[in-house]
Amino acid sequence: MPNSNSCAPTFDVDSFLASPKPEQRARFAQLGETALLQLKADFRLCGTPAQLPPPGDWLIWLFLGGRGAGKTRAGAEWVYAQVKAGIRRIALVGPTFNDVREVMIDGPSGLANIGREAERPRYEVSRKRLIWPNEAEAYAFSAEDPDGLRGPQFELAWGDEFAAWAEPQKTLDTLRMGLRLGDRPRLMLSTTPRPIPALKTLVKADGVASSHQPTSENAANLAPGFLAAMQAAYGGSALGRQEIEGVLIDDPAGALWRRADIEAAIVNKAPQPLAAPARTSAASSLPARAARAPRGAPGCSPIAPSVPPCRPTGPASWRRVSKLSRPTAWSPRPIRAVRW
Repeated sequence: MPNSNSCAPTFDVDSFLASPKPEQRARFAQLGETALLQLKADFRLCGTPAQLPPPGDWLIWLFLGGRGAGKTRAGAEWVYAQVKAGIRRIALVGPTFNDVREVMIDGPSGLANIGREAERPRYEVSRKRLIWPNEAEAYAFSAEDPDGLRGPQFELAWGDEFAAWAEPQKTLDTLRMGLRLGDRPRLMLSTTPRPIPALKTLVKADGVASSHQPTSENAANLAPGFLAAMQAAYGGSALGRQEIEGVLIDDPAGALWRRADIEAAIVNKAPQPLAAPARTSAASSLPARAARAPRGAPGCSPIAPSVPPCRPTGPASWRRVSKLSRPTAWSPRPIRAVRW
């Protein structure tokens, strides 16, 4: 039996969105129910700029975002748009098979719950495969088993929560080698960032286009009070910047103070001032001195301390009390070495 809509004129969403705003307003008033449904299902009208594919001839789209920032919706909508454009073989990769099924496919923003109902896919559990009405297929893979990606080939891939993959670099390498079909194979990776080597390398790689969105940009789609509660608990911390703001936190090589050191030193109440230690009469006339010699080495502080022994008489011979290291390692040593 022929489709009841087969003779209906096709509404071209692309041309509508490309037309000038005054023309869009004039045409909108004349649109029928089918055209309105098509517009409603088009993510370009409601997605944020960060959730839409970046311009340019990129190979990998890396979307960094905080928790609840709309990463899954962005990935699912991108795959859905590519399916409508004619892509037929897709790989879906998550931290586990359960993540692929429960988040990327069946989650509230997953592939099975977006777009027009008539265009939604069905899932074949036995083959771990999604099938769309137009016969496009998406296969589920777990990052716990990178070798599971050997053999299959695809036109397109979406990987979710890349920074949480068990073997991110190996899985990514194997996945990319399978993207060898079609005119322009592409990959989208969505993740809350963590300072893992694979992600830090990927950010700087050629052919990678990045977008970023903090959780606050998607607050309208989250539970009331969620964002305020997260800001109250984690705002201003490195964890908050990573998990809420979606920022890749990293320490530059040779940093004197690591972020973890600063976080560990934060207190809610200022400590009581320490009383100065009592000096012996013989040494009281000699000032305690400590020198920090500026020297550097890769991955180390450029400072190593030395102190002179405080003696009542005679020249002070300086002695090194610390090897090259970060301040948290050497700072207690000259304090202990000073003789009052």
